[in-house]
Amino acid sequence: MENEKELPKYNTKSWFKSLLLGFFIGIGVIVPGVSAAQISIIFKLYDKLTYAIGNILKKFVTCIIFLLPILIGLLIGFVAGFFGVEQLLELSTISLVCLFAGLMLGGTKSIIDEIKGSKLTIKRLSLLIIGLVIPVSISAIFVNVSSLNLASQISDPDWWFYITLFFIAVLVGFTQIIPGLSATSLLMSFGIYGELINSVSFTYWSNSPIVFVLYLILVIGFLVGIISISKLVSYLLSKFKIGFYYFVLGLSISSVVGMFYNPEIVNEYLIFDISTTKSLIEVIIGPILFIVGFILILSIIHFSNKSAKTVDGSSNTI
Repeated sequence: MENEKELPKYNTKSWFKSLLLGFFIGIGVIVPGVSAAQISIIFKLYDKLTYAIGNILKKFVTCIIFLLPILIGLLIGFVAGFFGVEQLLELSTISLVCLFAGLMLGGTKSIIDEIKGSKLTIKRLSLLIIGLVIPVSISAIFVNVSSLNLASQISDPDWWFYITLFFIAVLVGFTQIIPGLSATSLLMSFGIYGELINSVSFTYWSNSPIVFVLYLILVIGFLVGIISISKLVSYLLSKFKIGFYYFVLGLSISSVVGMFYNPEIVNEYLIFDISTTKSLIEVIIGPILFIVGFILILSIIHFSNKSAKTVDGSSNTI
């Protein structure tokens, strides 16, 4: 049976901290390589967040009060992230992916902190390996099986795509709760991220109004996924915390690899021409942005860990 938790009460400082967490989670939904769950670990609110989402139907008022600033921040971050990423992807997709891959790899520090000092057993090593295999395997399947061209289904979907999209949306919901997984990295693995981004325009809507049905399916599947996986993760954290984080560490590392090996980024490689100014800039800027992202997230983790010492000293208010 899942352990009961008492969600902390907010003061002004902690309310805005949760608002900021929500903002970064909102960005994480739309930005390639940013794991919303990793962000909540960095903010030391992961276990509380999974518990609140998993029990929102059971303890609606208590959970919604806790989630409210996170939801507000999420909405703001999602809108800001969407329009920002849409413009940046048009300028330099590979450079942008390098930046966010650096953020994701640096974010593994927050997961490593959770397993620091633990013994590496055969079971935990197996979980780590399984986590390493999953994201890259998904990418490999969609890169190498040319018949799985899901991007073309966005504007003119066949009947089976509605069912497929629902299950993809459920998986996207999972990514918001399982650290190391990124919603956009997953959508890139399926080859539909860019097309979904491009679909948000008045021209696209007028030419393909069916896309609104796809949006609805995405929302429903997302909610089903995030609520169901939250209950499972909350249980796993209470019973098998260390093993769970070994699995998550594997997912995190493999997801970084998957960012550079998926249908959408492979298409960028195919049109890459070092003789052009844009490609030359990407060769120079990409590695620099990767390092910047890596150092930036490590700095945020360091600052958050220092702040958490003060938070841990308080009793039931965060």
